[in-house]
Amino acid sequence: KVTVWCGFTAAFIVGPFFFEELGPSGPVNCPVNGTRYESLLRNQLIPALERCGFVDSTIFIQDGDSSAYIQTSE
Repeated sequence: KVTVWCGFTAAFIVGPFFFEELGPSGPVNCPVNGTRYESLLRNQLIPALERCGFVDSTIFIQDGDSSAYIQTSE
């Protein structure tokens, strides 16, 4: 079982990104929750869009999956 996220537009594909943690014997699949999803967006997706030069011209729309929700205060 593997949990994978990717994004795509007519111009490019970003990802795939895998939801896994490092276990004693290597990478282990882990369920998606709000904290992991936020980490994916901040630490993988945004830097990938910056490297491609698309971060300022991309509009992100998520599908409403409840595992993607997290409350933050900044």
